[in-house]
Amino acid sequence: MSFKKGDKVVYLSEVGGGKITDISGEYCLVEDSDTGFSRKFQRTELAPVYGEKYDGYMPSSEEDHDEQEDHSYLTKSKVSGKRKPEEVWEIDLHVEELVESHANLTNSQILRKQMSALKTTLKAARKQHVTRLIAIHGVGQGVLKFEITNYLDQQDSLEYFDADFREYGKGATEIRLYRLN
Repeated sequence: MSFKKGDKVVYLSEVGGGKITDISGEYCLVEDSDTGFSRKFQRTELAPVYGEKYDGYMPSSEEDHDEQEDHSYLTKSKVSGKRKPEEVWEIDLHVEELVESHANLTNSQILRKQMSALKTTLKAARKQHVTRLIAIHGVGQGVLKFEITNYLDQQDSLEYFDADFREYGKGATEIRLYRLN
């Protein structure tokens, strides 16, 4: 990752973030936004923040897909209109909806759980021939939305866009699924 002095960053291994005050080789000195103290991090331990946008990577996870995962965070509904009714699934990816307690989880672990829930739900939606999935990710710093769009860019037979602003605000992505050939 390339950083420069003054860049805002979030920590990948713990909660929080700050501003880069110095760079030396593979290390960055970050002034913590909460405490004001400077701390030294490797470049790979940081992710840049640009307003509501995030540009980085998500470390791979051994816990990527858990087929036996609880899907209580998933909402299913039918939309009717001129055509035949269409089943729409909503998944709320806010960490509070996915786990009992997230107090001991790092930002990276939270992101992995959120992405795992999305991947599992997307796979189940394809099996059930669901054509619309709404992923509610919130606004925040844009980290989760970036990871979602990065993942969806690599998938076949789907398109995605911002969900209806009147219903979800800026914090949701609508995914249209098409049958795999």
